[in-house]
Amino acid sequence: MRHNLHFSRLSLILVCSLFSLPSLVQAQAFEGVITMQMTSPMLGNQKIDMSYTVKGDKVLQTADDPKQGRMSIYTDTKAGTQIIVMEAQKVGMRIDQSTIDSAVKKLNLPKYEPKQTGKTEKIGDYKCELFTMQVDSLEEMDMWLTKDYPKGLSAAIRNCIDAGMKATGVKSDAFMVLFNAGYAPVRIEMKQNGMTQLTNEFAKAEPMKLDDSMFIVPSDIQVSRFDPSHMNPGTEGK
Repeated sequence: MRHNLHFSRLSLILVCSLFSLPSLVQAQAFEGVITMQMTSPMLGNQKIDMSYTVKGDKVLQTADDPKQGRMSIYTDTKAGTQIIVMEAQKVGMRIDQSTIDSAVKKLNLPKYEPKQTGKTEKIGDYKCELFTMQVDSLEEMDMWLTKDYPKGLSAAIRNCIDAGMKATGVKSDAFMVLFNAGYAPVRIEMKQNGMTQLTNEFAKAEPMKLDDSMFIVPSDIQVSRFDPSHMNPGTEGK
């Protein structure tokens, strides 16, 4: 599913890969900044830091597009809203979860079922297990998950990922079973025809006290509402 936001390719990658709001949010204790590092052939394989600023019910996701500049996603999990902002263009798009849920019900979305492969690998300081999931006939997602994160950090990372999935209509009870069992991702790879198209990997977490003003969209940003008719059902389930 693709939201016709008229934003850069990074906007699609950032929303779809993030990692990214149910009861886990209320249980989360981590406050601070989580940094993931993304690489993609679509963006010239440059290493792009993607930061997730987390406080309570609020998540601010930011990344710098090499061509379009900074993009930010303001998520309010309690209100069920996301605002995607292209800072250089001074424009934003508000997405209400209720609108997405209603539109998704009309689409023929596939059922996403991550499967455990039995493969393990140590990535950084974390012992990881590989889960794989078929997205469609051409694309698959490899997820290296761990239970080694500190509890608060693990919950925060899972919430960031769930926020991104919900924004694109991706819902999976099997995902939530894994997350509720204590798993959280260290690395996620998107593949097409077996070739890696995107990698997103945990880099660091920095606990810190955050001011509430960080989660307010700047007043000079012109925000419009997302039109659910821009979701193209003709591309689903193929």
